[in-house]
Amino acid sequence: MRRSTPFALVLVAVALAACSPGTSADTAPPSTSASTTSPPPVDGVRKAPCTGLTADQEAGLGLSPGKSISDVGYGAHCMWPVAGYEGNLITVGLPTLDGGGIEVILGNRANHAYHDVVEVEGYPAVFASSVDLRSEGACTLSVGVTDELLVKVDTALPEGPDLADPCPVAERIASAILRNLRTT
Repeated sequence: MRRSTPFALVLVAVALAACSPGTSADTAPPSTSASTTSPPPVDGVRKAPCTGLTADQEAGLGLSPGKSISDVGYGAHCMWPVAGYEGNLITVGLPTLDGGGIEVILGNRANHAYHDVVEVEGYPAVFASSVDLRSEGACTLSVGVTDELLVKVDTALPEGPDLADPCPVAERIASAILRNLRTT
């Protein structure tokens, strides 16, 4: 079954809601400050997120060229269609969360339907969203690159081989972008 771009945009909106500060009955998680790894230069990619991947990387990751979307509530984002699968999209943005960046998301655990802490390219990260749609191809990964800045990757993969396990796709995209940021 094919789903349209509006479905993907709904998934992006749900994923962005996971970034919203909330209250949590849980105790604060152990410190995962992004400052333990040198922050990469991000100004260019923040303004034009589609420059986060090279054309060769897009092709190697099975993506069609990215399209900028100006503002989905947290600044500029890029949306990459997945080649060969109409309706499959990867969305990336670099939002800032005042008051803690990745710490805000980690501290919001009680509001997440899934919450898996990981590390990506040496940076603290978490797979988390308020709604668990991973079985439908949706996964959200937030990587803390500074104390307030995230690299945020959302998948909307309602068909194809990554439908059942979309989170590794988000991690591959985030890794590629972080490696690019280090070389700029």
